[in-house]
Amino acid sequence: FDDWRKSLTEFFVGFPDGHHVIDDFVGDADKVFTRGRFQGTHTGIFHGVEPSGNCVSVGVINIDRVENGIVVEHFGQLDGLGLMHQIGAF
Repeated sequence: FDDWRKSLTEFFVGFPDGHHVIDDFVGDADKVFTRGRFQGTHTGIFHGVEPSGNCVSVGVINIDRVENGIVVEHFGQLDGLGLMHQIGAF
């Protein structure tokens, strides 16, 4: 949980206007699958990379398990390599 919280904090600092855009979703029994994009402007330090001012847009896939209307398990995958490239990390 602490690693997840640290990761979220880095995103909030690095991309204060960051948000997710859902392009597609499917629900089946107790799972919801979403495909979309994370978008934001790199105006804060992110993973040691100084702010570039670049706008980013990278693919995201999420799988959530729901019980009684509450998300009880989450798996998310973001194009981290694409994100680092877009902010000029390499």
